[in-house]
Amino acid sequence: MTQEERALLVSMQAWCGRQERCTQDVHMKLVRMGLSSAIQEKVIAKLKEERFLDDERFAIAYAEGKSRLKKWGPMKVRAGLSVKRLPPELIELALSHLEESAMQETMIGLLKQHWPRIKGKTQFERKSKSVKFLMGKGYAYGTAMKAFETWSQESDE
Repeated sequence: MTQEERALLVSMQAWCGRQERCTQDVHMKLVRMGLSSAIQEKVIAKLKEERFLDDERFAIAYAEGKSRLKKWGPMKVRAGLSVKRLPPELIELALSHLEESAMQETMIGLLKQHWPRIKGKTQFERKSKSVKFLMGKGYAYGTAMKAFETWSQESDE
């Protein structure tokens, strides 16, 4: 490895050390730097060898982070991971780390925040807008309806 390649590797190690990165992120950064594909492959291989770059670890961290911090549902997380060009088996592995009960609690919390701001002439219209809001966050229709029913029963009591 040349002196320039070592300096590049150290730079990329620092970049990958700040937060989880996937192979696609590193590849795009190296392309923007105008490096040859041979150097790109060499740097990526070295980063993977030294565990600075691990797509499985990235996928799990991405799914848990987006779910917890941005309150994304599994459909939106799946789409985000697909954009990162991760293999379907890694996407499914990451989604399996999301807990159903935590997602249910998240949806109910979102409904509590969102309900007072929903404008609608009828209760049905407000319910419809609430479910669409949850679907926009990446939750499936069935789970959004179930969360709405659970929340409405809790708020009626």
